[in-house]
Amino acid sequence: DSIPISMFLLLPLFALILKVFFFNKGKYAHHLVFSFYLFSFVFMVFTLLFALNRFVYDLPSAIDWLIALSIYFYFLIALIRFYQQNWFLSLIKSGLISFIFLLFVLPSAAGVLIAYSFLFT
Repeated sequence: DSIPISMFLLLPLFALILKVFFFNKGKYAHHLVFSFYLFSFVFMVFTLLFALNRFVYDLPSAIDWLIALSIYFYFLIALIRFYQQNWFLSLIKSGLISFIFLLFVLPSAAGVLIAYSFLFT
């Protein structure tokens, strides 16, 4: 439950990571707008996935993982189209960007979880 909150709070950091990797491809605001679009897609996919699993039909976990993996491919294609680079370079950069951002998301999610446990206990 705390990962979406930490992802939302770290959205400007994600834009900064994009700015570092694509330093000559526009201003910080362009990367921030790209991040808003990407995170909107991520939150929409997870909302639909949660709604399907909760209210309609409990999907097998393999399908859940495939849908979650599709987010990475969406990110890869979005990088290729938005920054107009080739597939190979975008594949390497998307993997590095995802890894670096995950290094920030997991500790911040733990921090949000700890903060919630102290606030609501």
